[in-house]
Amino acid sequence: MLQLQSRCLANLGPEGLVFTKVGAKTVLGQIGCRNGVKWSRAVTKLIFLTLFVTTGFGGNIAYAQSWPQSTIWNQSPLRLNPASSGNLFSLDASATLRKQWQDIEGSPTTTQFAVGAPIYIANAGVSIGFERDEIGLQSVNLFRGGLAYKVFSKDELSVSVGGAVTYRQASLDGSGLRTDNGTYANGIISHFDNLLPVTDQSNSSIGFDAGLEIKWKETRIGLSLLDINEPISTWSGVNRKWSRTILTHANTIVPVAELIDIEASMMLQIGQSTTQTVVNATAWYNNNIGVGSAFRGYDGNTLDAVSLILGWRPSQKITLAYAYDFGLSKLVRSHQGSHEVVLRYVMTDPIGRGKLPPIIFNPRL
Repeated sequence: MLQLQSRCLANLGPEGLVFTKVGAKTVLGQIGCRNGVKWSRAVTKLIFLTLFVTTGFGGNIAYAQSWPQSTIWNQSPLRLNPASSGNLFSLDASATLRKQWQDIEGSPTTTQFAVGAPIYIANAGVSIGFERDEIGLQSVNLFRGGLAYKVFSKDELSVSVGGAVTYRQASLDGSGLRTDNGTYANGIISHFDNLLPVTDQSNSSIGFDAGLEIKWKETRIGLSLLDINEPISTWSGVNRKWSRTILTHANTIVPVAELIDIEASMMLQIGQSTTQTVVNATAWYNNNIGVGSAFRGYDGNTLDAVSLILGWRPSQKITLAYAYDFGLSKLVRSHQGSHEVVLRYVMTDPIGRGKLPPIIFNPRL
């Protein structure tokens, strides 16, 4: 069979990923995905023949995501919207590690880091970020730099607009691809198809993002447009298009008792072929211990998971959160859930306006 492990590697009719049993393992095999490579008709036929005639799932198709998933996305807002830095009070930094669909070989792993800070004198904000997404034989490194400007501010209401430039490097390990009639012995790798690479393929592209965010007290509402120009990565003459994505999000904190606050958030992602929502709510006790849940899905094709969220704030500046996703899709029989950890640091004092160091007088000066 063709063991082709990639989330978005071919843009075919059914648009989905097939997961099949290979021995005792579940392997992520590709038959088509949201933002994918456009293969020739011959290669398309080969993929259909090798992946549909399989055992284990009986032809069930699990639709794949075209962007990295995130359950605790509200703890890393700078990665979603370039306008968010314009409403920052001080430094905000976050790091995320996510392992999706545990025990499925080639399942997605995402690592991200983002930091932003206000520019008080310019009524603006800046942000930078890095994100690495790995799935099967494909890896993507994305670097992001953003600038935001606060266009309106009165009392506790502010409106910010922003833009970002992204540099994306996409790589594909062609030596790991396998076909029925290929040769893979004694160090020889031959797929017997000129369109399938046999070595590592890497290509870079430039993308542009834009966003708007409204902040009122403890509530934030945002709208962003990612990959506006729909950049293209090319592997050995095969193109992958990073399709435009619309993202809306809202987050608020509501006091419900003397020592209990509810942090609620909602995100809607609209891609070329996929619409998906993520809704979560976390109850914080004394702004120190948090317990919550989340739901991700939109319809029968994107129904994905319910999640348990645990949080801990050792201080006002630091938040550590963990989420475990319980699968709801047909893949639930083959994986042990998804894990996500987020560490966030938020300065509570304005940058450069902290306590000055003591002055030491020297009588000789």
